[in-house]
Amino acid sequence: MEEQRKEIISRINILDKEIKVFLDLLKDCNRSKHSTVNESLINSFNSLNRVLTNDGLYENPIQSSYFDGITSEGAKFESEIRKLTLDIIRTI
Repeated sequence: MEEQRKEIISRINILDKEIKVFLDLLKDCNRSKHSTVNESLINSFNSLNRVLTNDGLYENPIQSSYFDGITSEGAKFESEIRKLTLDIIRTI
């Protein structure tokens, strides 16, 4: 379980860095778009992160509701990314 925990945290950290790089690029290219996107994207990522790294995650056995929460938050995060992408495409 400890190895899985390290893997989850590692992947979340990578995603966090990629979001930062994206937001920095967006800020350099379009400050107004950055200001409208930054907060919603960060909030959505933080919500997903909280579900993934829940303190109860490493209890034995893992409850099925944990996976339901991940699926739900993952879908919300994906939707936020999709809305952001479409919004950027429309403004090009």
